[in-house]
Order: sequence, then C-alpha cells, then structure tokens
Amino acid sequence: MKPDQRLLARRDVLRVALAVVSAGVTLPRGASALVVYDPANHAENLIQTARAIYAEIQRNINNQAVAYTAYANQLNLLPLDPASQAAMSANLSAIDDAVLGLRQVQQSAAGMTALYDRLRGQMNSLHNGGDIAALVRTIDGIATTLNRDVANYSSALTSMSAADAQLNAILTQSALSVGAMQAQQISHHLQAMQVREAMHRRQMKAIELQRSALSDELAKARSAATAEAARRQFHAIANMGRKGG
Repeated sequence: MKPDQRLLARRDVLRVALAVVSAGVTLPRGASALVVYDPANHAENLIQTARAIYAEIQRNINNQAVAYTAYANQLNLLPLDPASQAAMSANLSAIDDAVLGLRQVQQSAAGMTALYDRLRGQMNSLHNGGDIAALVRTIDGIATTLNRDVANYSSALTSMSAADAQLNAILTQSALSVGAMQAQQISHHLQAMQVREAMHRRQMKAIELQRSALSDELAKARSAATAEAARRQFHAIANMGRKGG
C-alpha cells in the first residue's frame, strides 16, 4: 500500500472508531472491540413486553364486548320516546363499529408472532455475523405494528367515549320527561356509563405506558444493532490496514 493510501486507511479507522464509541460500544485494550450487550436476553424482554401489551388489549376487548352487549340490551328496554330511541340506536351503532375496530386490533396480535420469532433469531445471531439490516427492519416492523394497533385501540375507545357522551345527553334529557321509576332506571344507566368511561381511561393509560416503555426498548435494540454495524466496519478497516501495512 502506498504511503498516502496508508494515511487514508488510518483516517478511516479513526473515524469509524469514533463512530463506534459514540454508538455506545466499548473499545478495550488490544485490537478487538467489545459490545457490552446481551441481545438474546434483550430480545426475550422485548417479546415479553409486546405480548403483555397485546394480552392486555385482548382482555379489554373481550370484557368490553361482553359488557357492551349486556348494556345495549338494557338500554333498548328503557321507556324512551321515539326520537330518543332513534338517537340512541345511532350511537349504539357507532359503538358497534368501535367494537369491530377493537376486534381488528385483537386479530393482529397473532400476526406479530412471526416478527417475534424473527427478532429472537436475528438478535441471537447479532454478534455472529447476523444480517443487521434485516434485524433493523424487524425492529421497525414491530414498532410500526405496535404504534398502529395502539393508535387504533385509542381511536376505538375515543369513538366509544363520544357515543357514550351522546347517550348520556339523551338519557339525561329523557329522565326529565318520564316518571320517577323510569328516571331512576335512567340514572343507574348514567352511573354505569361513567364507570365504563373511567375504566376506559385507566385501560388506555396503562396501554400507553406499556407502549412507551416498549418503544424505548426497541430504540435501544436498534441502537445496539447500529453499534454492531460500526464495530464490524471498524474491524474490517483495521484488518485492511494491517494487511496493507
């Protein structure tokens, strides 16, 4: 290798070494670089967290579907005037549509399994020549699917809340024009709706906290993959320099 080529190679080595350090990779004494990271364990943590989120969503959807069906049947038995009945039916249909949206989120949980399996295998092979670009695509795929499903879950709950607010207005107005017994029935239903709304808010807050935690861990996994790519580049250039010297 000519002197000017050696100088360029050394500059490349230095530049990549700095990139490796900034990416979070520790360079010990000697020629080799050590990544202080356990990708296999991290993969399992990511998968367990993602499964927990989808399990929570599935429980919520099942509970909401059962509770809503029973509640809708009770609402249909209330002695409301025709106009209130029509308005109530429209809002119940809106909640039906929201429940269908929740079911679609629930179904995508099964589709995530293939991504989990891929992530596990790719992260296990991260430091043994595994395909880093493919790993990054898998991480991004999990993040995209997760964010989409949680957003759809939130949207469905928002739709249900809006419909509940309309039902609240309908029932409140109807309570003013019926007898004491009917008004008491309506009052009970209004209280039930308030309980359901509080439950929705708690569920959404819990899901969002889990999603945020998983997003942070996915970002760390992506950063570790980038650091491993820099480590490989460092070794490749260092080896080229030694051969050329």
